[in-house]
Amino acid sequence: MVSTVKVTNIDTPDNTGNITFDRPIVGDGSSLTSLPAANLTGTLPAIDGSNLTSVPAGQVKVGTFSRIATTGSGTQVITGVGFQPVAVLLTCSMSNSPFASFTGYDDATTANCIMDYSGISSDQYIPSGLHSVDLRFASGSSQMGKISSMDSNGFTFSWTLTGAGHGYTMTVNYVAFR
Repeated sequence: MVSTVKVTNIDTPDNTGNITFDRPIVGDGSSLTSLPAANLTGTLPAIDGSNLTSVPAGQVKVGTFSRIATTGSGTQVITGVGFQPVAVLLTCSMSNSPFASFTGYDDATTANCIMDYSGISSDQYIPSGLHSVDLRFASGSSQMGKISSMDSNGFTFSWTLTGAGHGYTMTVNYVAFR
């Protein structure tokens, strides 16, 4: 037998509004509002996000910037993102070159990427752990970079050149997240 209780208002003795039940309460939850995340416990169903509404536009920006691989150490300010990112994913390649840096990520505190050493070594894919872009050249030189600050309309990238670099143009593709 199922019991049904319908209540319009409940006043608790201590005015906290906290009500404790000794048995599970069943329902679709459609009228729940302002449920704190800390109160969600147990196994929760996966959601695909297809029914999300009112998600603000402009939470992600896809863009690109470039740099000549012989350019010395220094900073490069990337603007036009439209917001201050909290994290950036990056890939970097050079046309007509076997060198690449991919699956880079950076939040201006933690940076990492995978370097493609196929033009240098039999160990083809090596994690950087220090940079979100890391290009190592057969000449023994390298062009490495990471984000030094997240700015109001983009981010600042700090580059370190060791050796002579390489004469190709590096193309860095990024996805910035708000």
